[in-house]
Amino acid sequence: MKNRKINVALAQFEPVWKGVHENVQVMLDMIAEAGRWSTDLIVFPELSRTGYVPKPSAEEIAEVAEILPSEDSRRIAQAAEVYGLAVVYGTLEKTADGRAYNSTVWLENGHFFFYRKTHIHWTENFVAGDSLAVFTSRIAKSGALICFDLGFPEAARTLALNGAELIVAPSAVPVTFKEINRRRLMARAMDNQIFVIYSNYTGEKYQGGSLVARPSGESLFEASAEPGVYGLTIDLGEIAYWRDYERLYPHRRPDVYGMSR
Repeated sequence: MKNRKINVALAQFEPVWKGVHENVQVMLDMIAEAGRWSTDLIVFPELSRTGYVPKPSAEEIAEVAEILPSEDSRRIAQAAEVYGLAVVYGTLEKTADGRAYNSTVWLENGHFFFYRKTHIHWTENFVAGDSLAVFTSRIAKSGALICFDLGFPEAARTLALNGAELIVAPSAVPVTFKEINRRRLMARAMDNQIFVIYSNYTGEKYQGGSLVARPSGESLFEASAEPGVYGLTIDLGEIAYWRDYERLYPHRRPDVYGMSR
């Protein structure tokens, strides 16, 4: 098995709604902590910059949403460069015409990638994104899904078929849904023989549990309910190993998978 090891940090905390300055400072402190461990990639939860509410008002969006790139994204990017790592964080993004997206930003070596949540939970009022993109970083070919997106196998499969070796999954999943969500994360990893890197909120409602799911569908690491930076090493060589061990991709039958809806 070819060795392709990367050091990953799961950064979980409880972002404060509209506490942008406070939240960004927490992220900068966590980036500095992870940087001392020779971390390659740090992943924060959904809307980690702004905090999470499902239905922000127009006034609240105007107050906290950012047009990307922004002053905050540049500060975070600068910290990423100082410590030589990639940063994935969540933010409420607004466009020039006023639309509000629940977005994930990947910052690395001065490069800027972002993903807009495509599957909007029925309790939310964000605008849905319309693309599932795979981007190539120095770490791996990667994709992003946000929280409710993980409920749709087609989304993860699309990323995997387009070359994604790992999916980052910033989320805000309540503890009442923890075990169902855990099984879902393992399934997305196993079905596609990729890594899924999931970062969740802490606090009474969410209680952490950030994790990394392996291409075998097993858990590599699971965090406690406590806020903090949890470091681990993953070996991307496992992807090739499992795809050789169970050769699913060459035996796919897209000719019989047609769906009318």
